[in-house]
Amino acid sequence: MPGRPAGRPADEVAASLIGPLLYLGLARGRRVSDEFIRTLVAAHLP
Repeated sequence: MPGRPAGRPADEVAASLIGPLLYLGLARGRRVSDEFIRTLVAAHLP
């Protein structure tokens, strides 16, 4: 798939995107809901 490094499973790609966003959410004192996480994953997966 173009733009995605070979050998990286989709869940690993999603995790690499979610991690920093979760950190930013926690750093701002906000709770990140499971629904938001699922929406984020769905938006970044093919």
